[in-house]
Amino acid sequence: MTEDSKKEIVQRLFQEGVALHQAGQTSDAQDKYNSVLRLDPQYAGALHLLGVTYQQFGEIDRAIDHIERAIGVRGDSAIYHNNLGVAYLQKGNVDKAQVTLNRAVVLNANYPDAHANLGIALGRLGKRSSAEASLRHALSLNPNHVDALNNLGRLLLDQGKWIEASEIFSRAVTVNPNRPDLQNKLGSTLLQLGNPDLAIECFKKANALDPDDAGIQINLGQALGEIGHPQASSEFYLRASTLKTDKPWWRWKWLGHCPSVFKSASAIDEYRRLLLSGLEECRAATARMDLSDPFYDGFSPPFNLSHHGKNNREIKEKYASLFSPHILQEKTKKCGVGKPRIGFIATHGHEGSLIRGLGMLIRGLDRKQFQVVVLCSASSLKMCQKSLSAELVEWVPLPSRFDQMRTVISQAKCDVLYFRQIGTDPICYFLPFARLAPIQCTSWGSHLTTGIPTVDYFFSSELLEIEHAQDHYTEQLVRFPGLIASVAPEPPKRKFSRADFGLPDQAGLFLIPQRLGKFHPDFDWWLAELLERCPSAYVILLDGHLPYAKAQLQQRLQQHLGSSFNRICFLPPLSSDDLLGLMSVCNAILDIPQYNGSFTTSDAFSVGLPLVTMPGELKVERYGQFFYRLIECPELISRNRDDYLEHAERLVTDMDYQQTIHQQILSRRDILLDDRGLTLHYEEFFNSTLSVMHQI
Repeated sequence: MTEDSKKEIVQRLFQEGVALHQAGQTSDAQDKYNSVLRLDPQYAGALHLLGVTYQQFGEIDRAIDHIERAIGVRGDSAIYHNNLGVAYLQKGNVDKAQVTLNRAVVLNANYPDAHANLGIALGRLGKRSSAEASLRHALSLNPNHVDALNNLGRLLLDQGKWIEASEIFSRAVTVNPNRPDLQNKLGSTLLQLGNPDLAIECFKKANALDPDDAGIQINLGQALGEIGHPQASSEFYLRASTLKTDKPWWRWKWLGHCPSVFKSASAIDEYRRLLLSGLEECRAATARMDLSDPFYDGFSPPFNLSHHGKNNREIKEKYASLFSPHILQEKTKKCGVGKPRIGFIATHGHEGSLIRGLGMLIRGLDRKQFQVVVLCSASSLKMCQKSLSAELVEWVPLPSRFDQMRTVISQAKCDVLYFRQIGTDPICYFLPFARLAPIQCTSWGSHLTTGIPTVDYFFSSELLEIEHAQDHYTEQLVRFPGLIASVAPEPPKRKFSRADFGLPDQAGLFLIPQRLGKFHPDFDWWLAELLERCPSAYVILLDGHLPYAKAQLQQRLQQHLGSSFNRICFLPPLSSDDLLGLMSVCNAILDIPQYNGSFTTSDAFSVGLPLVTMPGELKVERYGQFFYRLIECPELISRNRDDYLEHAERLVTDMDYQQTIHQQILSRRDILLDDRGLTLHYEEFFNSTLSVMHQI
């Protein structure tokens, strides 16, 4: 065989191999490439593509060996270096992947695949800014590069940049709508952004493309649960646990959901009965839970439980006892030398509550006595720093992954961790179980008890709790004389009129600014009687961000209120300043007896808006009384239902009385600004509690 004929045969065999490879006949392509190499062991193209076939079959070591040999023959190929970098990524050797992919982009600066893969490597090495730059450069070269879009979206999610991530995933599914992983990611992001209906559309598309993906089933269950269909969600959770046999407890993830709106009080009772029964079944059937990623694997007590007008201690304890054996606790040490470290923590999405509720405490704690530490999501760090504008604060940015988050918090070595909220999402629910500080505490942002044995103290007020309120809590109840958190209200920035909101100028206006899930069915009858007593009055509600909840509540109110339903006005969600403006043009704000307003009440008092309230026994039923006691107006607290209705009626029919109460509240609202005493109470508590720990 002449050299020329040999080259001709080698070239023909190689081209046949490429054709087979492109047709998806990978094994046949391997045979052709091997035939080439028997004739020419240094044929770079065959070495490279044979390595690629090994990659496709998962034989990564053989892939690396062959692609490295190809580079030994032809070291100037960016494609070879790119595919070798991908093989290193598959093997988990990220450092070598970065070096190899760097070489690929040097050889060809306009090669989008290499930039995209380099972004993946940099991301895995924790070099987020460099990773993002590489991925965005890949997209500048090819705006429709699906893998670059996918990985940029994932990187943005890790940084808590949900809106940007949703835009990137939307672009990705537009480019390739038939990839279930992209539909699933877009759905997950939309769910985080509070768009469950749009998320469900994405999950259903993903499920149609890949019905055997357990993760998609989980997400469908989550989304259906969030729109108030726990029974429908349970079917998908059961399917997921069947597909993923090592996670049998997934079938009970429906226990983390609660409808926002119930048809009746008896429906609430039935739901709670099923919840208790399900918790017992889960405990009996589950020997082991892997809660390393609680947002995905776990479930927490539904937030809406606090809207039912019932003591939740038993239910919360059952949840906690179910999870406690499966969460490893950190070996926290007793307080060390130096100033005690007081940590204030807020997970993603709850920073605003931290800033408003605990901002004055963060700013006011004596720096000579304490080191103040603020732990918040990395994506909101700058916002928190600007809003709090506190001196001598140690800032700790929190990653998005639970395992990394608990490591960072543990390394902060706080003596006290103050969780502004526990239970508003699975991550902030499960963090305290890990015992990340010797002393862990929370306050009214958590509403009622957490039920978690590793949460030591619950801060409340003597003006808020009934005498035997300790029975409602698993934590040690600490009652300060007055304020618990900063409630400093600010008046609106401009003067508003009813015309700004499209409201009638002469009618009496009652405002209920609470989330629609707080409307207990029993309150419907109070509204019905009130509107009957006040035939020219209107009740103003806010739509909220859950269309299904609005539709369900409208249907229930229409049934219970009859023709009076025509005087229920729904307004779209408002900015903080617009809400204050709305309050300034109403006659009164109505408390829902089963769940009073807290910050909304202090906002109302900032514009002198009278509150109609009647306290119950639970803390969440006593916020209205608490604020009236704070401003020393106890005579405005209703004693019973008749008193409540008479007080409300008078506020829209007797304008002289309404103005008297309005001026009385305005003259005393500054009492809510006096929070220095509160800071002193916290300092005294921290010092005395830490002193006891030193003695143990």
